[in-house]
Amino acid sequence: MNSRVIFRACLLGLAVLVVMGGWQAVRDENDGLQLLFFLFVGTICGVWVIKVVLPRLGDALGTFVYSSGEEVEPDDRMKAAAKLAQGDFKGAIREYEKWSETDPGNPYPVAEIARIHGHFLFDPKTAVEVLRRELEGRAWPDDAAVFLSLRMVDILAEELHEPSKARQILHQLITDYPNARSRATAQQRLRELDQKQTQTANARRSGSRGEKP
Repeated sequence: MNSRVIFRACLLGLAVLVVMGGWQAVRDENDGLQLLFFLFVGTICGVWVIKVVLPRLGDALGTFVYSSGEEVEPDDRMKAAAKLAQGDFKGAIREYEKWSETDPGNPYPVAEIARIHGHFLFDPKTAVEVLRRELEGRAWPDDAAVFLSLRMVDILAEELHEPSKARQILHQLITDYPNARSRATAQQRLRELDQKQTQTANARRSGSRGEKP
């Protein structure tokens, strides 16, 4: 028998013994003390039902309703996530490339390839090149193109510290994609970059004035 099951059975038995012992202690007492005892036991049981029974019942019901009982064949996305979890970054990139080939209109695998290069392989320049090559190499839906361009902006601004190039891309996005849903995000990102540049400039001026000769 599973050790966890044995442990839970022991806890349940101990709880039953505690309740029985408590009832033996208050059985001959006044009604008020007995009422307090039942309220205490009821509260504990209610908390246990809410914390343990209901979540397990919901999981079981969900499994019963949605599970077909068939084995799920892992797709390219699942394979890529598994490779990434194992630390096989090159393998994850290959799986994301396969996914991108089978679903060419989906920007997510391309963005993940760039993220692996930037965050795991510590090569943000290659990440930017991946995004630029993909953006120029195929026709993307407007929202997908904006999404990938914003990823490039983040890498340029945060990892390569090239805010001028990031700002240039944002201005181009606002001009080229006026009807894209992500246009507002591009405008917000541009305001954030401008605000950060202003704060940096003010900090430098304050530091210069505070320096002693």
